[in-house]
Amino acid sequence: MIQKFLAYHPYLTFSDPHNSTFIRPNGKQSKPLNSDTAPLFFLAKEAYSYLPEAESKEDFDDAFSHIWVYIDAFRNTFQEMDRENRTNVSVDNGTELEKLSDQDWEDLPSERIMNILWQIYSIKQCASPKEIKQAFTELFLLYALWEVENALVSLEVDEGSHGAIANAVNATNALANAMSIEMGNETLQQARRDQAVRAAEARLKHDPKQKEKAFVKDCWLEWQKKPTRYKSKASFARDMLNKCEHLISQRKIEDWCREWEFEVRT
Repeated sequence: MIQKFLAYHPYLTFSDPHNSTFIRPNGKQSKPLNSDTAPLFFLAKEAYSYLPEAESKEDFDDAFSHIWVYIDAFRNTFQEMDRENRTNVSVDNGTELEKLSDQDWEDLPSERIMNILWQIYSIKQCASPKEIKQAFTELFLLYALWEVENALVSLEVDEGSHGAIANAVNATNALANAMSIEMGNETLQQARRDQAVRAAEARLKHDPKQKEKAFVKDCWLEWQKKPTRYKSKASFARDMLNKCEHLISQRKIEDWCREWEFEVRT
């Protein structure tokens, strides 16, 4: 789904280098910058400065609309990889990146898609032509501007909210990714990739779905000892959905059953 800027518009805000406050899409100035919004303003201004110059508001909007096409395309690609069990991506030293399996792809937040993209790109970047590097740089820059939008909306709803902080961190990470591509600094890219991996590991550690998956596997193991307990994978999966708060996909649980059966056989 294509998103639109509401709290500010990057072209209207930063096409005039002398402007010192956020400009809304209707051309009106937002409130003067304060301790919460000033860092967001300068972060967005830096991200905008690295983008190709837009000729108009409509020109910028057209370029921005493309990032949702790309994100949806990557989402579909990752979902297909999940279906085909081509979901483990590792770097040369064997460090495993964020798993592409066990995800609810339709509901996966865009920042997670961007994080996975960064991990994969930072491995393959040496083989990427100049045009691909430029496209990824612009993708991360535009996404940084979008996360500033999200932070501003969060601040308007709830001043000092944790959501605004999370959005600001996402914007900072996206800008850092773009800069590491732009500079071609392998050390910086490795550091950014390691940071992304640690963030993914932390998310998985605290993800309630992972805890419920472990519970489902324990139930599955008990089912293997007493096969009459369930008539089929479908009936087992339906019962697990009733017992779990965060799992929503019967198909995913059935896929897990097939994975575990394969593990036992091998």
